[in-house]
Amino acid sequence: MDFEALQNGLKEFIEDNIETYLTALSITDFPDVVIDYPDLLKYTKNIYIYILPVEYNFENLSNESEQMLMDVELYITIKGYKNADLKSYLSKYIQAIYNLVKENNNLGVFDYSLISMIHPYDAVEGFENSKGAKIMIRAVKET
Repeated sequence: MDFEALQNGLKEFIEDNIETYLTALSITDFPDVVIDYPDLLKYTKNIYIYILPVEYNFENLSNESEQMLMDVELYITIKGYKNADLKSYLSKYIQAIYNLVKENNNLGVFDYSLISMIHPYDAVEGFENSKGAKIMIRAVKET
């Protein structure tokens, strides 16, 4: 299993498809997608989707195969907009990712995935006029 290729494939899938779902919600400000921990000092653009390094768990299915279970954490950070607009932007970004996963539950690299948790944050520490969200995706892949 090439773990780096798996994460890069997920990143590429989100990059290639998120704009379609955001455009459907009348959002034209598109995010950068990075595989890293959220860091608004390091990443200075207004909108990011962060893919945290994935935690992998394995279960044997037979002598020849196993099932890999992954908890993928995505974080969205939005800053630099009027405070009145931030709540709407964040809700639409959450909706876009929800729709992306619901309509493409393999996300280009898994056998199956679903959103297991969404937690919006009213602010991002250290930054005025900012909001964020954590989205947990439970994914399965047979290897």
